[in-house]
Amino acid sequence: MAFVNEYVSEDDVKKYKLADMWLRHMPEFRNEGVPSFYKFQWTIDRYINVYYMALSSRGGEENFTDSVLYLDGDEVDVRLQLADSTSKNLDDSPFHIGWNFLGFTPENASHTDVSHILRVLKEALICYGYSGVRKQITDTVVTFNF
Repeated sequence: MAFVNEYVSEDDVKKYKLADMWLRHMPEFRNEGVPSFYKFQWTIDRYINVYYMALSSRGGEENFTDSVLYLDGDEVDVRLQLADSTSKNLDDSPFHIGWNFLGFTPENASHTDVSHILRVLKEALICYGYSGVRKQITDTVVTFNF
């Protein structure tokens, strides 16, 4: 089996405690909770029990994406940035997505090798493509600067 992009079932939201995880990463919603309109989505490999979930993006000068990679029973917080090599036009063929790695917090994943975390992250990002289950662009090439 391999990674797939999908909306998360209610059973999996409960199983993986995704609402709690989301609220830890989105402090502005802690008082109100997860909005009723929000639909969890992830890139998951059920065979190896790993998922990648993009949580929030910041544009402008900050320009980064906060994500979670769940593997080996641990949540690893990942911060990524789109590289300058990323296509600016959705009609580009091939469409290029480049990723810069800004860091992660693997303190709770100390038994997991950093090179393993990065290898699995790359596999998930290749499947995630342009925007996971929400939107894919035909003929997308994903590259990494890490």
